[in-house]
Amino acid sequence: MVRALSKINIPFKVHKDSDKVTKNLFALRTILQASQKDVRILCIKLADRFHNMITLGGKKSEESKRRIAKETLDIYIPLARRVGMWFFYQSMKYLSYQYIYTDKIVILRQKYEAFEPTQREVTQKLSKELHASASRANLVTCESTFRDVFKRELVKAPEFLEPEDFFLFHITVASDKDVFFLLSELGSCSSKIALSSTRDKNFIAHVKSSGYQAYHTTIIFEGKYRIRLRIQSEEMHKQTR
Repeated sequence: MVRALSKINIPFKVHKDSDKVTKNLFALRTILQASQKDVRILCIKLADRFHNMITLGGKKSEESKRRIAKETLDIYIPLARRVGMWFFYQSMKYLSYQYIYTDKIVILRQKYEAFEPTQREVTQKLSKELHASASRANLVTCESTFRDVFKRELVKAPEFLEPEDFFLFHITVASDKDVFFLLSELGSCSSKIALSSTRDKNFIAHVKSSGYQAYHTTIIFEGKYRIRLRIQSEEMHKQTR
């Protein structure tokens, strides 16, 4: 375990010295091989990298910050997602983006602040409409915080964002069957809601490799707002958090 947890330095540019490349790749391979026998090694390594990302702001060198953030984004974040450690996955991704997409974050924040009043108004109206009409929806939330925007990687092209890009409602129902009962209700529960099923994704029937399950669909609210819905049972929601 001690050998596998030794520090590694993954190269993102090919070094002239091939021995360094061999050494770094061997270090990564050692961690992955050891994790097959004892998954605690990977958990400790991810926790260590998460701590490094939290304290990364203390470094003086901007180049060093970007290098570590890029390494985290390319190596550790995919590993965290693969093993289903969603807290590490989401937190490290958010922290990495702050150092990699520095300029775009400024634009994204300006867009978010400009769209926030519209988003808040639509969130309140739709939540009220769903609570009144869709009896199976026992929890309705909207990913409306600035941090949640990072989860959908909108930071990569913030110049072309529209208000509806910030609308992602999460609905939780009691059981798996209620997910599909709710879908049938949405089409007729209110004159203000119209289903737009051209981009539906059924991750309940086709579970992701990470174990993620949900039904993604899109609705048109009040004839002008295109809003994405993520519908899960309570058990699915617990596994995602």
